[in-house]
Amino acid sequence: MADVLLYTAHAELTPEAPGAAALLSPDRLAAAERLRDPRARACSVTADLVLRAAARAFDPAVPLPLVRAADAHGKPCLPALPGFAFSLSHSGGRVLCAVADTPVGADIELPRPVRPGLPARYCTPEEQAMLSAHPDWFFDLWMCKEAVMKCCGLGLSLPIREIPLTGFPSPRLAAPVRGVRYALALVPLPDGARCAVCVPGDTPPSVSVRPLAASDLL
Repeated sequence: MADVLLYTAHAELTPEAPGAAALLSPDRLAAAERLRDPRARACSVTADLVLRAAARAFDPAVPLPLVRAADAHGKPCLPALPGFAFSLSHSGGRVLCAVADTPVGADIELPRPVRPGLPARYCTPEEQAMLSAHPDWFFDLWMCKEAVMKCCGLGLSLPIREIPLTGFPSPRLAAPVRGVRYALALVPLPDGARCAVCVPGDTPPSVSVRPLAASDLL
């Protein structure tokens, strides 16, 4: 069973927050400053600082500021920490970073109105039938699909309909994804929200949640 540590925070920090800009690499600071939406800026900066806190907890000697890169499939990684796998996500001002010693994917989506036609476009017939009976499961389903996409590292090259899910409310893959099996967990968060976490294999991960305050990130 894979052990996943899930860091969570509220997006409260922006590039203008005292001391925040000095903790970011120049490229990550520039990326945040290009965002016009204040909420998006706060999510970007807070996510970078949550990742920084997670990396320092993994290895206090990690070189700072963090330098982010991408592997051959575009999956984010930290070249200075080759044994450190992570996945970032945010929604509605909530930020999370899943950390493991195996590939990991995590996603959070706060419930909101579902656009007409979305399930038919992205869900299998079995999933659509499930949602007809339980429409409130849509975002659980969506989070699980996104978590698998992030875990396998194939990104947009993997059509979301190729991730067939079943077994809700205890989700599992109905079939391997391009020959590889993945296991899922829906994880409750301290503020009442929840997220999906994915790891390779057949056994759902064991997930520990560690909430962080803004003061923990600066």
